[in-house]
Amino acid sequence: MDTLPDFSFDGWTFQRSSGELRRGDVRVRLPIQSARVLDALLVRPGELVPRETFIASLWPRGVVEYDTALNTIVHRLRVALGDHAGQPRYIETIPRRGYRFIGRVETPAPPPPQRATETRRAPLPHAVATRTRRVPVPHAVAAATLVLLFGAAGSVATFDRLPGGQVAGMVQSSALVSREKVARARMLLQRRGPGDVASAERLFRAAVAADPRHADAWAGLASAHWLDVVEGRTTADDGIPRVIEAAGRALQIDDRSAEAHMRMAGVYWRRGEPMRAEDHLRLARLHDPGHPLVLAEAIAESLKAGRLAEAIELQRRSVVAEPLAVTGRQNLVALLVMADRLDEATVENERIRELHPTAPWLQENRVEVLVLRGRFEEALVLARDLPEPGRHFYAALALHGLGRRAESEASLRRLIDTAGDREPIRIIEAMAYRGDREEAITRLVASTRTCTNPWVRFSPYLHSLRSDPRWEAWVKS
Repeated sequence: MDTLPDFSFDGWTFQRSSGELRRGDVRVRLPIQSARVLDALLVRPGELVPRETFIASLWPRGVVEYDTALNTIVHRLRVALGDHAGQPRYIETIPRRGYRFIGRVETPAPPPPQRATETRRAPLPHAVATRTRRVPVPHAVAAATLVLLFGAAGSVATFDRLPGGQVAGMVQSSALVSREKVARARMLLQRRGPGDVASAERLFRAAVAADPRHADAWAGLASAHWLDVVEGRTTADDGIPRVIEAAGRALQIDDRSAEAHMRMAGVYWRRGEPMRAEDHLRLARLHDPGHPLVLAEAIAESLKAGRLAEAIELQRRSVVAEPLAVTGRQNLVALLVMADRLDEATVENERIRELHPTAPWLQENRVEVLVLRGRFEEALVLARDLPEPGRHFYAALALHGLGRRAESEASLRRLIDTAGDREPIRIIEAMAYRGDREEAITRLVASTRTCTNPWVRFSPYLHSLRSDPRWEAWVKS
């Protein structure tokens, strides 16, 4: 099968065969429907592509509210490209009619024609005559796929009786099914709402069942297992072996998978084997320095070194690489708040709302910005709708700012009761903000083993502690 030629425009390269956008060392994994829309626009640059054309291609059997669904797909594509409907650089909306690509596209060169002898050659008789010989790799992959499609018994014999074109079509279909499931699973991991990781795991499993040679599907499964461990949905004893198995399968298929290398690095760091962890980290950096997981490690190193501005720029690169990832944008909001860049944080919070209107952080981000701007009455009203312990944390801060000391004290006690050992840093932040410096610094020093996140040192609530000599000792520790 011929490989589809890539399109290039304004420094971007759209890899049609994989549905990925690349710009320098930035890689954006487009959902399969967004990739189809972009492909249709790039094939006809400057021409109107009617809405009906997209709808017929994306939903041949029809769907409910397909107009809204198409608008959402185009919006996400614009987010990936950094484009805006009001002042488009790439995708122009023609109201009630369709869309047009208005950027300058480099026309791909046509693929070289196949030789006539290649077109006429029929490999089936040779394959049947040499069934006892070693199966070539492409046929072995096809056979393995058919085992999963038809069951183990008799599957290879069935493969041998199929015409070559039919086998190739079935293998291609399995690969497309796997890609579609991986795209849906990635969307869920990027959104990270309740139950999304479990749903993503099921989709990744279905993807590797459809195409066992899909390295990205195995790497995604490793990530889902890893998140189950670090977010406490499963124990390390149960989850870590699953991470190792899935990441190992990914690396057997593609030893350049940055995601799989980073998950293996995480496993070895957790096991106290830093040298093996560093080996995987080095390979991930070598093969894909712009991968969001590689950038996350670089961000942590920047924060450890006290370079907050550098961490923000790295996080922006991560957002460009995965523009639909809500967690990446939330991390950017947190870093901007630490840098007292509250206007920018508010803009990014609005972008989170566009991507995921029910994201759990939206309200808390708004309350935090209001507190830091001294708008305590507004913050107190909004804080009432937050879950524990955030509700008590911001109430303690806002009530203190309003001079309602007794009520602030009561909220602090409720915070201690609900946060406890799970979130000791929130208790310390509340105490420091309220002026309880001695109690706050004593707790901070005592929590060296639990407050290990490098982000903590930039907390906007801990300013009153930075003049204490114990602060610097804590930072170094």
